[in-house]
Amino acid sequence: MIGTTLSHYKITATLGIGGMGEVYHAEDTKLGRRVALKILPTAMAANPERLERFQREAKVVASLNHPNIVTIHSVEEADGLQFLTMELVEGNDLERLLPDDGFALSKIFEIAVPLTDALATAHERGVVHRDLKPANIMLTKEGRVKVLDFGLAKLGLDSAILPGDHDETALAPASSTLTGDGTILGTAPYMPPEQLEGLPVDHRADIFSVGVLLYELATGRRPFEGASSIALASSILRDTPPPVSEIKRDLPRHFGRIVETCLEKDPERRYQSAKELRNALQSLQRETESGLSSSYHSGIGAPPAPAKQAPARRSLKLGLIAAAIVVAMVAIFFLLRSQGFLGESASRPSQPEVGAEAQVLLEQSRRYSQDGATLAKLKLAEQTLRRALEIEPENAFLQAELAHLLAGMQDEYPREERREEALELAERALSANPAAAEAWLARGELSMLEGDGGAAAEAAQKAITIDPSVVRGHVLHGQALLEQGLREEGLNQLREAAKMDGGAITARYALGTALLRLGELDEAALEFKRVLDYAPGNVSTINNLANVYLYSGRYLEAVPLYHRALELQPDEVAATNLGTAYYYLDQMEESLAAYLKADELEPGYPTVQNNIGDVYAKLGDPDSARTWFLRAIESCDRRLAAGGDQLEFQGLKALLLAKVGRFDEAIEGINEVLQQSVSAPDEPELLYSAAQIYSLAGDREHLLEYAERAMKAGYPREELRRAPEFAAFQDDPDFTRLLVSSFDGS
Repeated sequence: MIGTTLSHYKITATLGIGGMGEVYHAEDTKLGRRVALKILPTAMAANPERLERFQREAKVVASLNHPNIVTIHSVEEADGLQFLTMELVEGNDLERLLPDDGFALSKIFEIAVPLTDALATAHERGVVHRDLKPANIMLTKEGRVKVLDFGLAKLGLDSAILPGDHDETALAPASSTLTGDGTILGTAPYMPPEQLEGLPVDHRADIFSVGVLLYELATGRRPFEGASSIALASSILRDTPPPVSEIKRDLPRHFGRIVETCLEKDPERRYQSAKELRNALQSLQRETESGLSSSYHSGIGAPPAPAKQAPARRSLKLGLIAAAIVVAMVAIFFLLRSQGFLGESASRPSQPEVGAEAQVLLEQSRRYSQDGATLAKLKLAEQTLRRALEIEPENAFLQAELAHLLAGMQDEYPREERREEALELAERALSANPAAAEAWLARGELSMLEGDGGAAAEAAQKAITIDPSVVRGHVLHGQALLEQGLREEGLNQLREAAKMDGGAITARYALGTALLRLGELDEAALEFKRVLDYAPGNVSTINNLANVYLYSGRYLEAVPLYHRALELQPDEVAATNLGTAYYYLDQMEESLAAYLKADELEPGYPTVQNNIGDVYAKLGDPDSARTWFLRAIESCDRRLAAGGDQLEFQGLKALLLAKVGRFDEAIEGINEVLQQSVSAPDEPELLYSAAQIYSLAGDREHLLEYAERAMKAGYPREELRRAPEFAAFQDDPDFTRLLVSSFDGS
């Protein structure tokens, strides 16, 4: 072909030959420009399937517009040949450029950030590449990344790519970089497990391929090896490669975590979008450029322990970032109902006649209380509903509705008079109408606040008997069973509720929250992502998904989610969680600023005050730290006196007492909490709190006992590795063995 002219293109050199076509350097004699010409050979054009793939590439690339994706100029036919003209990229592909020991981290960012940004654009347009590899990524002479060869790309991101979409009958050789007839589409060393197994493939296949690329760019070698295609496939399906930070010890630990997340065998455990991956890379790039990121290589994979008086960041009911979780557990109905997740029967169980004027106010109140509303909006909802009750003071349904609203507010903003009024309203509604399911639910929610799972379960069952379709009743029943320590029964009840019409998203949210409290992080993340598929702006769900990342040690992924939650709705929950993420990233000034913002938004919240004290301790200001710890103890007492969650605030107070050196009181307090309810001895967060307190008190025997019990109950072991309360025992051989032991649910 060299020296020939095809239409008005003079072919001057060969650029490459692949399974999907031959690529040439050509001169466009009409426009006077140099182009790349990709020709489908005659024999291949005669094959309808090959021709269809060739035309697909043209369609795919033409639909994309991104500076890091090669530009297609035209699709043409001349002299019986099918060909397309493309932007001529002058430079070298990564396969040729890659050093034996990999690139420097700064160079990796220069490649990976634009690459993932290009993929994000492609994925948003419904395009999956499916053949990412070094040979398909070029660097121009100016250093710009260009993604090539969408010949295997698939349009239609909204639906998975099924095995029947193409001729998947055999693997290409392990060393092959071509894709030809009779092979699984793609290049074997970069294929995700689901593609190798012929399972449905979606955009997360590209995420896995990027993980292989990142590993190779960082180390100079691929994560999976095999002498044959079968051995290679077996390695991808089974093996866990050595961490990149073990091969190149100057790499940040967080970079290794990003690579590991990309390489998860299960697509649900990878980054769920290229944009999410790009954001994680950009965050780490900013940190490394500012000198904030470092690599850690202690024997247990944790950063050097900070000073003893530092934060315990717990994922559950007592957690210092758990306000979002506890609020969601009780107030799910008014958080989500106005978004259409609850059917009519769920939102109006056995509703009596409500006059037109009161009905307008009722609906207005519900709008105010949607989306995890702020205290100001909840108070507005309360005022509006009271106006409806003034119009119809004896309406049992309106009484029950107000009781429910007050019960939800009481959980986050406890006041004894609010609790008493909510209970009185529920009783009045039931006296007038024993079949008022809404009133039974309000009574059950109040029982949950008091830690009485038995009474809550009984109230939930009453509501379900009255109206079996009331989703909130099934959700409350599941939560009540969990409160009683019936883990599997409670989770199964929530899973069944998630299958119900009209309220599946509400139940999924509750299920995700319960799983988060129990340390089942992977399943919790899946449920929260399902909720966000339907309600991408739901603040509580965004917060809790970020919490999953936080408890998994994926701080860089958590930070942008917390920022997003704050942009949507500034409140102390997201601000507190953001402060915690920054704390673990060792960005103390940012952490303190976030915590102080949380204290400004919700003054006197003991969790926030405790966290501020922790930061001051880390900054080397013990006097300020002690001042904030003492304030937090006083706030716990006020919350308890106002009818706040007994387990939460008593447990937190016990930990605070230990932080100010009052160990006898702290131990007495945590033991009292553990004896308060049936479920308390098995609550992971309570057991973890006990371990922290005994560690601060220097009681090794009880520390080991409660740390083991916490992990057996499902508490994430990563927390025990990194929490500064355990700094004095990090070199203790029994404690170290405990951290690497295998427990069910840990």
